[in-house]
Amino acid sequence: MPENQERARVGFPLDPPDEDGWPPASSEWLWVLRLIADVAKIDNIPFFVRNLALGDLLQTSVDGDGRLRPEERLKWSGHCTIRVTPFAEGAPWRRLSGGAGGRPVHGPPDASAPDRGR
Repeated sequence: MPENQERARVGFPLDPPDEDGWPPASSEWLWVLRLIADVAKIDNIPFFVRNLALGDLLQTSVDGDGRLRPEERLKWSGHCTIRVTPFAEGAPWRRLSGGAGGRPVHGPPDASAPDRGR
């Protein structure tokens, strides 16, 4: 990490849990590199937060308790986050899209995926 970049954490509020209790948290805290006072770069792979990936740039603000909060994504990094969740045979597809026990996987900008013939 360059010496002029401070590492900090940004708290993202999550949607209320669904009928299965997912997500099991009310917020997720991600590491960022603070580039300037109100702009930060995501520095880890999100697990629960959607539409965000490693390297994305965010506008941030400081809340009343002095914690860093996201305002908006300023620039997409070109990276993606893919959540892989293995389940036993017969598990409902809905749970695969965000179910517990999964693991986020980083997809670099130059990665390609096979055509699934949608």
